[in-house]
Amino acid sequence: MRFIKTSQKGDTIVEVLIAIAVLAFALGMGYATANRSNVAIQSNKERYQAQLVVNKQVEYLRAGVNSGSVNKGSITNAVDCVVISSGSYLRATGTNCNDPSSGPTYAVNVDPVTCSTAPSTFCTYKITVDWDSLKGGRETVATWYGL
Repeated sequence: MRFIKTSQKGDTIVEVLIAIAVLAFALGMGYATANRSNVAIQSNKERYQAQLVVNKQVEYLRAGVNSGSVNKGSITNAVDCVVISSGSYLRATGTNCNDPSSGPTYAVNVDPVTCSTAPSTFCTYKITVDWDSLKGGRETVATWYGL
């Protein structure tokens, strides 16, 4: 007959493996949570930067029209924007409207929603900025501005 000793010292291999599995699960969940948080922070930063690009485009549009260097009616389609070059405001198109100043390249579009070539006419513009998102795909920020 065998006697079972009840005063064993140490852990069995199964107990050690269970402890390792629990620790690995806890570390994995911590990493996943931190990674998700970092992606959300970066995405919010990109959106904030895009809003700053929209605000800059509004100021360029307003300053260009007020200085007379940009005619309200000269912005005719959604691939136009206003840039500053050598101290003067100019209408630009296509890739000249891209803003790579911080992080991703922001594509700027100024679309005249309602406007005519008459200088006294009130014009409404839709200013859109889009970029390649960290989460995949494209993200967009838009605002409407009238002058």
